[in-house]
Amino acid sequence: QFYIKAQLLERLVELVRDKFRIIGVTDDENRMFSKIHEVQKKAYQESSALKDGKRRLKQRCEEDLKHLHDAIQKADLEDAEAMKRFMAQKDKSEKFIRDNLEKQDDSWRKIQELERTLQKLGTERFEEVKRRIEENDREEKRKVEYQQFLDVVGQHKKLLEL
Repeated sequence: QFYIKAQLLERLVELVRDKFRIIGVTDDENRMFSKIHEVQKKAYQESSALKDGKRRLKQRCEEDLKHLHDAIQKADLEDAEAMKRFMAQKDKSEKFIRDNLEKQDDSWRKIQELERTLQKLGTERFEEVKRRIEENDREEKRKVEYQQFLDVVGQHKKLLEL
């Protein structure tokens, strides 16, 4: 039994030696690929770094787009509010102009009415003054005629009394 164990252990030692020899040969064969492995490893690291950089850049771009979208929405709201205020102010101004024009038209109508009234009053005054002058003339004529009558009657009376 010990003999079989010893043979087995010897065989195991030979197998381990073969294994190390194969590993050594494989290492020698792979040594020329180690540079390729290093380059591949470095390329992987660099490509990972580029991918991470691109991913971060993409995230920043997406954030910037979101900020731009938000800014546009805010500007649209502000523009709508400004337009609403402008239209309200314009409507108020239009109403003021219409009211002012109506007041001006009303004032012109009143001025024209006052001018007609002044014209009428002037004509009435002229007619009244003319009537009074005619009355004064008639009264003066009447007084003169009366005085002439009295003078003629007085002379006639004197002649009759003589």
